[in-house]
Amino acid sequence: MTSPFQAAVTKAAAILLSYRDSYGDAAFPTLKDKLWPVIKHQASLNGVDAVMVERFNEPMRPLVGQVRRVTEQPGAYRDVRVLGKIFLCPTLTLDWQRWVQVKEACHLMLDTEADFMTEIDDIDNVLLCFAQFDPDAWTEQFISELRASICANEILFPFATRVALKAKYDQGAISPSIIAARAGIPVSIVRNVMSNKYWLAAEAANKKLMRDSLSGKIKTASFPI
Repeated sequence: MTSPFQAAVTKAAAILLSYRDSYGDAAFPTLKDKLWPVIKHQASLNGVDAVMVERFNEPMRPLVGQVRRVTEQPGAYRDVRVLGKIFLCPTLTLDWQRWVQVKEACHLMLDTEADFMTEIDDIDNVLLCFAQFDPDAWTEQFISELRASICANEILFPFATRVALKAKYDQGAISPSIIAARAGIPVSIVRNVMSNKYWLAAEAANKKLMRDSLSGKIKTASFPI
């Protein structure tokens, strides 16, 4: 089975390549007008005809995001369509809404299951996994959550950008909060993505991706390793 990191990095690279071809290079992709159409196209390659984003009232449990695959037939003589519906908790801060929206969309690009729900504990567990990489403790559902989370990280905070910032980050010349503000993602995501264990796993996945690209196995963007 392809590792969660490899599957996520490969999908993120395809998205970033499409983004670059359409809009040029960017340290941090712009979600609303540029990245989102690319993501929706990638979801269509996984059988999703349309992607919608809605807000829901915060329920009793700490649900922050949910994605559903819904099949509909608009009329008797219309084709059946598969809709991807992403629901976001409106009380989330804008940086978390942005990350959760992309993370839920990654389920539509990477998975075939109908429904996924993200709770506060899910995010905490995934963040813990970034710091304490332990594949023996992973369930199938957790692997799916991990894969989608990594993919969101790699899209919104690309590896090439991390490579360019690493020296300053390690020296303390640029803080996680400054990077988070530029990327539009939560500070906790920046800290975990820049952590040593996550870095090594992402670096290995990107190196393999480069080898596959150079050998002609796949077409993808180039990364400065």
